[in-house]
Amino acid sequence: MWAMSKLREWQQRHRVPVCVAATTALMQHAIDDRPNSTTRSLDKEEMLRMTGSMAVVRLVNGLVDVSAGRSAFRSVAVVAERLGLPRSAVDLRHESTHQVLP
Repeated sequence: MWAMSKLREWQQRHRVPVCVAATTALMQHAIDDRPNSTTRSLDKEEMLRMTGSMAVVRLVNGLVDVSAGRSAFRSVAVVAERLGLPRSAVDLRHESTHQVLP
């Protein structure tokens, strides 16, 4: 919990690299998904689906945005493949962004 506290503090004070933001989101999701976790949400399952999806979207988008640069439009899938990201992460990102939460 100390690490999460420090990461949140850093995020509030500074713009953090996407890898830090995505890691923080994934860590929070793992903490919230523990059997003895207490959440403030009325629907814990829905909240976990949203936070997990958001973490994957931020991670994939962040890595692809940095790699693709601003020179030309390229699809997320093309850039992600070039980076060696698993296709399943790209598909999950696509579903979460454009369709329904997995």
